[in-house]
Amino acid sequence: MSATQKKSAVVYGSSLPTCNNCSRPETEERKLKRCPPCNGIFYCSLECQKKAWPWHKPVCKSTYSGSEALRAAADAKVANFGYASAREFNNDVADFMHAHTWAFIVTAYMHWQDLAETTPQERHSELPRVFRFSMCHVSDEACSAGSPSTQVPTNTTKNPATRFKLVSYTITRLEDYIHTRPDSWASTARMRQQCETYFAHDPAYNGMLVIEYCVGGVIDQTHSIEFLPLWRNRRREQGQPQASSEVKSILLRDLVAFCINSINGGFPLRCVEGTNQRVAYPGRCVREDGRWMWKPLFNLSGKTRVANYL
Repeated sequence: MSATQKKSAVVYGSSLPTCNNCSRPETEERKLKRCPPCNGIFYCSLECQKKAWPWHKPVCKSTYSGSEALRAAADAKVANFGYASAREFNNDVADFMHAHTWAFIVTAYMHWQDLAETTPQERHSELPRVFRFSMCHVSDEACSAGSPSTQVPTNTTKNPATRFKLVSYTITRLEDYIHTRPDSWASTARMRQQCETYFAHDPAYNGMLVIEYCVGGVIDQTHSIEFLPLWRNRRREQGQPQASSEVKSILLRDLVAFCINSINGGFPLRCVEGTNQRVAYPGRCVREDGRWMWKPLFNLSGKTRVANYL
């Protein structure tokens, strides 16, 4: 999780991938390079890589670690799906997550908000706040079962938005997660401390939402962990008019369903430059000039550039 991303966890820039530290997109003049150990995230400079290392280190070390024998076994598993190595497979996972960042994050936020609206008797600090997104490769038999699901693309291109499927997601209480995954939790201690320090000064800060991305079937592992800020409902605290909890719950669940369908349908949702940055537009990935680019599914009335590199 980068310092820039921490400032605005839902609203992202219009180009992906972006630098994991400063969130700047790739341009003709500024080329992004993958993190050498894990190949899962990008940096625009050595300086940005060094600044982001405290947050990225725990996940980076676990993504591609282990003995030569373990790595060889992982390489053999992914070979059945046309990959030369587990590292190449992990690259595709990272690209898929980058393509659908907005939908993943908003799904977690909106589901948590729905819990807060439908269980007002519980203190927010006691609500479940650990999300686990479980994905699988579209060629994996596991993708033919489970939920949530939609019609999954079966093409054999390298389209970054259609290489995997979201099979399911769960949400658990923080204390239960710590009890069942003590090593994973301990490995993120420095990352969590940095995030807490960054947000603690804001009186609206209401703790962290933990998001874990996992890939099963081929390589059963945690691919990435994010810590995102939760905020108090200032409008409610100030007594301002709001929609009823029932109406809010319906809208929140519809938005979650839309996000999941966009992930499994292969049409990434993106905020774009020159428009309301709280509104995401559905788009598609196209191959141009040797790179994957995101383009909206419909005309945005000239308000934004549509050549957004993936």
